[in-house]
Amino acid sequence: MTSQNKYLPFVALAIIAAISITLKLHVFFVGSPYVTIDDNTLYEAGFLVWFGEPPPQRTYIESWVVGLSSILTYTVKLAASGNLDLININLVADAYRDFVSAPDQYIYNYRALMLVADFGTAIVLFFFARTIFREEPHANWWAAASTSLFLLSYNTLWCYLVARPDTMTTFLVSLGTLLYYQSNFGDRKHYFYSSAVVLGIATGFKLHASLFVVFFLADLIRQLGFLNSIKKAIPFGMLALVAFFIAAGSPLFDPLLYIKLRALNIKDDESPWIQWGDQVITVLRGTGYILAPIVIGGATFSFIMYRNTLPPKIKSILFMSAILLATFLSIRQLRAYWMLPALPIFLVAGIYLITRVRIKSLQAIALLTAGIIFFSQLYSQSHEFDNAHYGEMSKWVKDNVNSEDVIYIIGYDTLFLPWNTTSLQNRKGAYEYLIQKSLHENESYTHRHIRLWEERARLELISMLNVKSTSGFNYYGLNTSPLESLQGKVEFSDIKYVLSMQNYRTPEADELLARVQREFIKITTVNAPGGKAGTGGLPYDVYVRRKDDPK
Repeated sequence: MTSQNKYLPFVALAIIAAISITLKLHVFFVGSPYVTIDDNTLYEAGFLVWFGEPPPQRTYIESWVVGLSSILTYTVKLAASGNLDLININLVADAYRDFVSAPDQYIYNYRALMLVADFGTAIVLFFFARTIFREEPHANWWAAASTSLFLLSYNTLWCYLVARPDTMTTFLVSLGTLLYYQSNFGDRKHYFYSSAVVLGIATGFKLHASLFVVFFLADLIRQLGFLNSIKKAIPFGMLALVAFFIAAGSPLFDPLLYIKLRALNIKDDESPWIQWGDQVITVLRGTGYILAPIVIGGATFSFIMYRNTLPPKIKSILFMSAILLATFLSIRQLRAYWMLPALPIFLVAGIYLITRVRIKSLQAIALLTAGIIFFSQLYSQSHEFDNAHYGEMSKWVKDNVNSEDVIYIIGYDTLFLPWNTTSLQNRKGAYEYLIQKSLHENESYTHRHIRLWEERARLELISMLNVKSTSGFNYYGLNTSPLESLQGKVEFSDIKYVLSMQNYRTPEADELLARVQREFIKITTVNAPGGKAGTGGLPYDVYVRRKDDPK
């Protein structure tokens, strides 16, 4: 290869990176400012963590990352306005007040940080691929091909845009994977044990990363045998476990609540509308349709025909790919973005198998087909987000509702606007009522602690605001503020507007909606954050009390 040609893989990779960043930046400002129903909980956790109380559905390590981003955002805003003298011991609460009134910049800065992590993963993946392809001709080309397909994965766009831990999890899993293979199956101990710590931290971000700890240990046993691997496997597993406990926080400091939240996650993920067999389509879609069949077919063929001649690291990559794919194919409620941390391994395995094809034109066709599919998926995802209407509900309320008009939400609380002082006071009373009710019913402390964690977190956030607001709206929701808890503060007759999520069905919601339809008139339908990208968001019907109907 000439000195000029040796730079061509990097030029090609730079072009793909430019395409990837263009499509991702195109939707950088999408949302209102959120795009899913619980994005806000991440940013709230970033403020609560400074006082040792992040909500348990967000881990400590994830909360600290967003918390540091938010405080830096607020500090820069003060510096830009020449108000650094306002920094004091109440910095975090002041930042939260600013966030509540104007959250956009906080969210955009965190998205920018996730984009950096996304491209950091691409860099790590390139070096990981180089480690595997080191002895192969055109190693830089194969590493560039693996990295390019990762940058074109539509799941990288989804995960950076929504407030999920998957982007950071993928970065750390990729780094842990690189360190594992650089350790030469534990011979280089500093790489090996560093891999364990990094994978443990990744598990602290998202529990799915524990699969890599378990499967790397299985791979170590496969490679070295049980007796020869046990001295390495035990400290590897213990280091990963300790790193997980520290990073996640809740399993160490509030284990019962952590167990409850994990159980609820399993229940929520059941998704009865996802049928058995749907996960096969999800796996195919998440791997660009072409990659999974190549890996499954190629790995099976290679182990049958060339098991004794395959290099150890290639055997390992094929083993890891096969066992990860088998695991994903066994999960009925699988979401495609759950597979993102495994995508680098799939890509390296798939590219390696493509290089084994002796006919160069078939290699080119396979790579070109994969590139076109990955690009079309990324473009389609970007286009769908661009066409969603997540901000309709917020805009409608701003344009049509007075500050003191009472709004009540049936369904998910997806109206992400500031609360006025009346709403803050009433919400505080509602949460305190639910806690007092538990005491009057003689519920045990442990049950109360586990059941009412959301109410405690919301009271802490309201306290940060000193139960005061200079602007905002007077709204409540069935999920967080049932009318029973608002007695004496907000009665049904006080409600002027109702925002009812379509197809939201619970006995309480059905009963309340029946009454609303008798006393209110539906005037429009608006969309809010949530739902599948491209569907416009979650639709809510807007009702106004009959006597207040503007018509």
